[in-house]
Amino acid sequence: MFLKRPIVAWASGDTGEPPVLFSVLYYVLILPFYNVLLLLYGALFGQFSFFWEFEKRFFGRLLGRHRTP
Repeated sequence: MFLKRPIVAWASGDTGEPPVLFSVLYYVLILPFYNVLLLLYGALFGQFSFFWEFEKRFFGRLLGRHRTP
């Protein structure tokens, strides 16, 4: 979040509003970055296996893959 404001200001230039392509790329790229940070946070506090299972379920739902028990 600390980097978003300067990056958006740079991308928008003189218009004051970022282009649509920038907005789409931002949201597509922020998802993997957030998930990596979540795994690092979990590893730091000894909960990596919990967060790893969470990530697998999340991406399974996102990509339409359902696990059969």
